[in-house]
Amino acid sequence: MLRCRMVDLLIRILPVKTWQDLLIRRHVTGCAACTAKLAAREEAIAVLVQERDLVSVRDLWPAVSPRLRSGSAARAEAPNTMWRWAAVAAGLAAVLATSLWLHRGPVGDVSADLSRKLQIDYIRIGDEPARAYVFQPQDVNMTLVWVEKDSEGE
Repeated sequence: MLRCRMVDLLIRILPVKTWQDLLIRRHVTGCAACTAKLAAREEAIAVLVQERDLVSVRDLWPAVSPRLRSGSAARAEAPNTMWRWAAVAAGLAAVLATSLWLHRGPVGDVSADLSRKLQIDYIRIGDEPARAYVFQPQDVNMTLVWVEKDSEGE
């Protein structure tokens, strides 16, 4: 049932008739519930106007005219293909903008950040010389300093 709903949603979203046809054919041939809903050949023939039912061409137009009017009203209610394309394009633009925003690089002036590095000239622990290790990750605005007693001084 969920698969049927997803196929129905894709058919409504995709404006290309070829893709819609492919989705319908692939889904209906594999889905027992949708195959059961298909009309039998006899039912489909009963709905169609047969040649033997027409006496003359003049009888055809009065039967077709009301159906055309009701069909044009249904088409007017359906969303325009151009709006579908616009919706798909807007969705793709939103996905692209979101992915670029999530994968963006460092914000701000990177060269200014590199020139302001931490420099330690002298450090002591308990009146003894110490060794400092400075870590500056590139993507994080943070500096880590590890200080330990100098092993040479002992």
